[in-house]
Amino acid sequence: MPLMALKKAVISETLKFEAKIRNKLCYAVGWLKLAKKHIVRVVLSKQQKELLDRICFKLGQSESETMRVAFLQYAEKLNLVSEKVHG
Repeated sequence: MPLMALKKAVISETLKFEAKIRNKLCYAVGWLKLAKKHIVRVVLSKQQKELLDRICFKLGQSESETMRVAFLQYAEKLNLVSEKVHG
């Protein structure tokens, strides 16, 4: 597979994954909009903060967005959030 085709395939899969996570997050946040927004403080070690910074940089997201997505993925792994398909 030529390098350009491989890059396009990787980008396509990345965009699909981001859309899937965004849809799940929108669904989860949709019912949260009924309530007031809550601020949660997280205490991280220096190494954890550096790791969060690296993840945010690679994803091009804010710390808040990264933590929300990670939280949602964790809740999904624990079967606390079910996926709902719209349309």
